[in-house]
Amino acid sequence: MYRSSISDTVSQKLRNNNVFTIAKRNVEGQDMLYQSLKLTNGIWVLAELKIQPANPSFVVRFLAQLSLFRPIYVFRVTDVY
Repeated sequence: MYRSSISDTVSQKLRNNNVFTIAKRNVEGQDMLYQSLKLTNGIWVLAELKIQPANPSFVVRFLAQLSLFRPIYVFRVTDVY
């Protein structure tokens, strides 16, 4: 499976769970997906998902207004595709 089709599969799976891809770009061979999601408490979040070639793990970074969050959770995204 080509890496670009993996990012397309990930985007579709996230879209099915109300996480929408708003931009996609390739930076130095890595697919970068930018997702928009709204939490149940009404906070809008931008998530950056980095898909690296030949690496089964993804890197996720969440961006939101800092005063709305406390960094209490660290997690790993698995079983996305």
